[in-house]
Amino acid sequence: MADIAFPDVELLLCNELADQLDDVAVYAGTTPVELPPKSVTVIRTGGQYRDFVLDEARVSIDCRANSTPGTALNLISEVRRLILVTLKDTGISMNPPIYNTNELGGPYLNPDPRNHNFHRYTMLVSVLVRATQPNK
Repeated sequence: MADIAFPDVELLLCNELADQLDDVAVYAGTTPVELPPKSVTVIRTGGQYRDFVLDEARVSIDCRANSTPGTALNLISEVRRLILVTLKDTGISMNPPIYNTNELGGPYLNPDPRNHNFHRYTMLVSVLVRATQPNK
């Protein structure tokens, strides 16, 4: 069996979202205690090994804004478009490639009990990625 490594999907999505979103902080895995005015948190919540070279990650996306619920909703709508449309079209050319993205649960208002001054919307997506050969 050849050596393979699956990419860090959280980091892959965070890098892409950070490149595309202006004035938005993007975090992988954990939410900082001190939040900026607008932020996106990407958390891998599971997934499944599809075959020898494909991994389908289940990812939760939280979008927060401290202004209005509409600002947080606009942010998650933009993130949704980037993940479900843009990455579906261009992800194959990335390194490592993203083969497909699917929505598992659309955006919903998800109040954050620790950050009452922020409006938070959450969505759940799957991201199909290809394994790579680890650096030797």
